[in-house]
Amino acid sequence: MAKELHTIDIISEIARRNKDVKEFNIAVYRYVPQALTNNGRLKTRIVKSTPINRLVKSIRSIKISKVWSIGLMSRVKMKNGQYYHIPQIDFEIPVSKDNLNLVKKCLSGTVKVFPGYILQTGNSYHYLGLKLLKQKGWQEFIGRCVLCNKPRAKTIVDSRWCGHSLITDCTNLRIFANHSKTEPRVIEFIAG
Repeated sequence: MAKELHTIDIISEIARRNKDVKEFNIAVYRYVPQALTNNGRLKTRIVKSTPINRLVKSIRSIKISKVWSIGLMSRVKMKNGQYYHIPQIDFEIPVSKDNLNLVKKCLSGTVKVFPGYILQTGNSYHYLGLKLLKQKGWQEFIGRCVLCNKPRAKTIVDSRWCGHSLITDCTNLRIFANHSKTEPRVIEFIAG
């Protein structure tokens, strides 16, 4: 049986595939429903991308309390000083076989950022892409995420998450759960 992948394995794969990444941004945050700002509930940790084993050790060593979680922020710093983004999506649709098919349809039909992984988060899904995006491409990507939600149909992508992402100029997805959340787990690789 193949080893079960964890989100930290995906971060390692992003670092291996994108050798020019210098730093990842890890968020230590406290989720507050309906919050409009991150004031007082977000701390950012910069983690060097190489060597990979040190990257993994640095992320795993971050300590959190019961109400805080650890997330991966989309913005990464490249060796040349520019910033790129890891494609991330926070889906709002409940877990089911039919809804997973809607997630795949959204990814292949509207978003089209491959390759990447679909993760089950307990109540819904996340997506982590492996191919980095420049700022303009990231903005288009977030717009396409919103467009996955069709008028008078099921909400697929969390539009509030998209709004927060545009305000803060980066996305953030949970990679380690606190005691009240389910650990995200990889359920499928999407090649394209």
